[in-house]
Parts: sequence; structure tokens; C-alpha cells
Amino acid sequence: MIPTRAALCLPPSIWQTLPDGQTYEQALLGQTVRPGNTQERDRIQGELNFEIGDGLLQFMAMTTEDQSLRWNENDYNDAVAAFEVNMMTMQTAVSGNLMSMLVTVDIEETYGEVRWVSPESERLRYTLSGSYYDYSLQQQVYNNGGALPVGWDLVYESGPLVGEGVNPQSGITISEVATNIGASFGLVYDLTDRTTFSLEGRYQIDEVCGQDVNGANIEFCQETKAFLPRIALNTTISDRLSVYGQISIGNNPAGVNIAYQDAGNIEAMQIANGSIPVPNLAADGVTIPINAGDQYDGVGGNPPPVIDYDATTYPTFEEETLTNFEIGAKGSFADGRGAYTAAAYFMIYEDIIGAENLDWDDDATGAWNEGNWNNFTGERTWINQGDGEMYGIEFTADYLLNDNWQVGGYVTLSSAKYTDYCSIQAPNYRVGLAPTSPQFFDILTPAADGVLSSCGVADGNWIPKQTPFTANLNINHTLAEDLFGFRTSLRADVRHKGSYYEDHMNLMERKPVTTVNVSANMRSDDWSVRLYVDNLTDVREPVRIFPANGYVTPADPSAGPTQVPSFGLVPNRPREMGVQVQYEF
Repeated sequence: MIPTRAALCLPPSIWQTLPDGQTYEQALLGQTVRPGNTQERDRIQGELNFEIGDGLLQFMAMTTEDQSLRWNENDYNDAVAAFEVNMMTMQTAVSGNLMSMLVTVDIEETYGEVRWVSPESERLRYTLSGSYYDYSLQQQVYNNGGALPVGWDLVYESGPLVGEGVNPQSGITISEVATNIGASFGLVYDLTDRTTFSLEGRYQIDEVCGQDVNGANIEFCQETKAFLPRIALNTTISDRLSVYGQISIGNNPAGVNIAYQDAGNIEAMQIANGSIPVPNLAADGVTIPINAGDQYDGVGGNPPPVIDYDATTYPTFEEETLTNFEIGAKGSFADGRGAYTAAAYFMIYEDIIGAENLDWDDDATGAWNEGNWNNFTGERTWINQGDGEMYGIEFTADYLLNDNWQVGGYVTLSSAKYTDYCSIQAPNYRVGLAPTSPQFFDILTPAADGVLSSCGVADGNWIPKQTPFTANLNINHTLAEDLFGFRTSLRADVRHKGSYYEDHMNLMERKPVTTVNVSANMRSDDWSVRLYVDNLTDVREPVRIFPANGYVTPADPSAGPTQVPSFGLVPNRPREMGVQVQYEF
């Protein structure tokens, strides 16, 4: 065993063969990697316009192909790398606290539309269109896929898996294949010289599918048919003030979680919820699970289930709809030196679609996945998170103090709360650290309450990441004289975001954050120069906090680290200073 990363780089040890047929070099490169990203994008688009009388006939089309590869080390502590040897199978791996995550993404889009636009000079104006849109996303997350970005084809050179690929191991599968066919109209009618009525509508059919191309190669689809209207009335009160009101309905179509069609996920979830016992042989045909034959159903002294759902619980999610009622005003003041917009809104949010990282892994001593013999232990899952209501007011203004000074900004006051939702995050909160510690919240269960899986009522709670208050103040000063031949202006932005919650149950509250950005902008006929300092006060409040699995490394590295509940932090960008220079030929 080689205990440190430095030692792994010393020849000739990297060429030695491990018991499972890998060399040290293969094991290291296969499971660790330098962070990086590659992306290739091809895009073609075109538009043809034909004037027919006073009307306009338009043809628009677009096609894109986008391929990317992203890889990073995915661990949450600073433990060093060590090789571990499974004495039953003689397979070798870098310790579990060190793992590269590789994500391959392949996106293809095709769009076409035919549109007729009536003459603009008429009192009644209208638009008619028909469109087709096809979208394909295939995203595969690999665990320990470090060799793929640099083109290594690593195979076992000897041992029980000779000739087979050393890595990668397929992880989360995300797939969406969507087709949208729609027809829409828009009518605008001038009731008077000051008042305009508009009516818009679109009927569309969305078919959303998933393809498990790396697993069972199964396609699974959902279809959504919807009519989405918008009605608006706009009137001009005076030369300095106009007001409007509108009602509209929007949607996100229903979709699928294709990963739950994979045989590996199906079996792993059946073991974790106690439906079937741990098999006597893992899917690789070599590994013998430590707890083979044990059934985690909590019966007769057996360990209790880890989850109470299975692969049939969240295979799909339903259509999300948002109904918006809004009134507003636009105007100017101080002889046109100032301008403002104001709006008040109320939204009914139904069948909210949100992502959950479902995890049914348990690798503690005596647990179903002890020894990490099964890689199907979690999936990013889109679910319907109940209903909510949102309302608020927004105000934006700009004012020219004189020829050199201008101030502006905005203020938003809002509320966004659940009206009907039973959160599947709630069972994760316990009074103690042990998996059997008492629940922190009252929990509804499938057996007693008919819910899909154990959950806690979140009615009245804030929807995550929604803050009741945001504000911005910006100040611009233009120098009266050119500086070194450049027209120069100075700008400062002060942005404030109020407190908000990271979780459904409103226990993880984030504190308010205020940031300051300053810049100097210099322009001539050919040159543009910008000097800037972002996050002037060096605010370090994390951008995101989320539950994650940390690792505890035992005194004997060969025993392997064990997972423990922890939190991951995405840090805010620190103070950043820079210069941007642009020259136009």
C-alpha cells in the first residue's frame, strides 16, 4: 500500500501490478484526475422574411450540437490517497474519500417556426405562428472516471476481471428527449388612442422522454397538452404615466426520471427497503457482499429498512403550472430626468417541480451496502413539491442629478410560501446523529397516511432560496473632461439580498448579504478599458450549503473510510480585481 500522493509519483512503483491486475499508475489515473472542462458547440441558424402586401411572412430555423466533458475531484476532506485491497476479490481501489466525478453531456436541438405578422398600421393587429422544437439531453455521471478525459483505455491485465475495463463506474443518469409542437396567436386591439387590449394564446403538445442508454437502454415518455393564455390591458393616463394589468398562465411539462428504469437501481432500492435480501453475489459476478442473505426489513431481528420507497415511487413527475395576476405602472418625473416602473403581483404555483438527491446508501458496519459492493446508491430525482403562493411588489427608478451624476436602483418585497406540501426532506432531521435517533418532525408514512414516501408537512413554510427583500443602489459619475483621450465614467453598485432558507423545513436560515462592486469605464472610438473591483468588502458568505457525505478515515487506511452525514459548501467568489481591454478593428 502506498499512503501518500507524493509516493504514488515515485518510479518504479507506479508500474507495479496490484493483485487485481491494475498497475498503480492505472489505479491512480483511473480514480483521480486534474479538474477540467472541455466543450464543443456547433450552431446554425437562419431566417427568411417575405413582405406580402403590408404583412410579413417569416421562416426561422436553428440547429445546435453541444458536447461537453467535465471532471473534478469529488471529496469533502483533506485525507490523503491510499490503496485498498479487497482480500475476497483481490480488487484494488484508491480510498473512498478520494474519487473523481466525470460528467459527459451531449445536447442536440432543432427548431423551426413559420409566422405571419399583420400590418402594423391597422387598429387590429395579429400574429399567427406554428412551431416545432426537438431537444435531446444525455448526461451521464461516472464515479472514478478519471481516465476517460485523456483517452486512456484501462483494462485489468490479470486477475479475475482480466480484459475488463478498470473504470469508469456509471453513476447518476440524466436524460431528457423532448418534442414540442405548438400553434399560437396574438391579437392587439386599440380600444382608444390611449388604451390597448391584447390577447395571446398558445396550444402545445409536449412529449418528454428519457433514454437509459448506458443501462437498460429503455425509453420512457410522458405527454402534456396545454393551452396557455395571456390577457392584458394597457392605458396611458398622461404623457408621463401609463398603467397596465395582465393575467397569464405558464407551465413546465410533465417528465420522467429515467434512472429508475435501470435494473441496478431497482435491485438496490429493493434491498434498501427490505423487499428482497442482499444477494449472494454482486452484479459484477465476482464480489461477495459481506451481508449476503440478510434482509433489511426490520423483522425477526433483521436491520430496519433504509427507505420506504422503491423505483416505482418517483418514475415520473406531473405538469407544473403558474398563474400570474399583475398590475403595474411606468412613468417619468422631474421633466424627464427620472424614470420608474412599479408592479404588484400574485401567483398561484401548482405542482412545483423540484430536484431531490435521493440517497439509499448505507455502508456502516452491518448495513446492506457494507463494503460498498453496490454502486447504485442514489439518483438526482425530479418530483412535484406541492403547491405554493407568491406575491410581492417591485419598484425600479433612475434619476439624472445633473450632466455628470446619475443614481438608480430597485427594491423588491415578496413572499413565497408552500400552501400544500409534505416534504421528503423532513425524515432526514433527527434529534441525534444515529440513524435510529427520534425524528425531529412529525412524519407521515405511506402505511398510515397514504403518502408516496415518509414526509413532513411544510404548509406555511418559505419555499427554499426565496428572500423577502432584495435591493440595489447604483451611482454613476461621468468625468466632465476626457482622461488620456478616453470618455471616462465611474460606477458603484451596492446589492443586498435578505435572509432566506435553504431547506423545505426552514431550519437552515442564511443571513442577509450586502456586496459592493466598483468600476472605472474608459472608451474611445476604437478602445474600451474597464478597471473593476468586485466584492470590494470581500464578503465570504457561502453561495450554497447542502447536505453531503463526508468521510472518516480510520487509523488503518486499508480498512477504508466510512461515510458520515455532513454539509458541503460552495464558497462565494472573493474580492476580485482586474482589467478588461477591448479593441474594435
